[in-house]
Amino acid sequence: MDKIHKLGVLLWQYKERIVLLVVVGVLCYRVYTAINPPEPPAPTPHRLPEVVENDAEILPPAPGVPPRTLIPVDRKELAKRNPFWYHAGGGGNTTDAPPKVDLELRRIQSAPGGGHRAGIRANGRTGYYGEGDVIDGQYELVSIDPENETVTVRADQFEEPIVLRRER
Repeated sequence: MDKIHKLGVLLWQYKERIVLLVVVGVLCYRVYTAINPPEPPAPTPHRLPEVVENDAEILPPAPGVPPRTLIPVDRKELAKRNPFWYHAGGGGNTTDAPPKVDLELRRIQSAPGGGHRAGIRANGRTGYYGEGDVIDGQYELVSIDPENETVTVRADQFEEPIVLRRER
């Protein structure tokens, strides 16, 4: 028992040196395998199986008739409203109500180089826009009619162009 105790004390005293020797030994082995790499294994030759024309085990089955759609679906309707929520469109028929637009036509003035510019108030700020300009990042000014004091605006969320009239 005394010899085992002495061996344990000796190992405890030299534990750092023992770990250092193990690490150096692993490092030497890794350097040796990097300098003298083992031979790569010989490639195994593969050959394609011989296919017999009517062999049912090798060939996949012939494709059948594609399944038909049981319920005809109007895909445009799916893009207009959320199909997973009943009140997604606000409930009821929304095609009768005019589109809600946060734009107001203030005035139409002549531009110096010819043409016209429209003063349009969007989100509390008034800016002057020409035909083809983008208003508030989502509306495009299509046309300006100075005689009738109207402008036509188009947005991606609405199907029809929107006509703004100047309020007097």
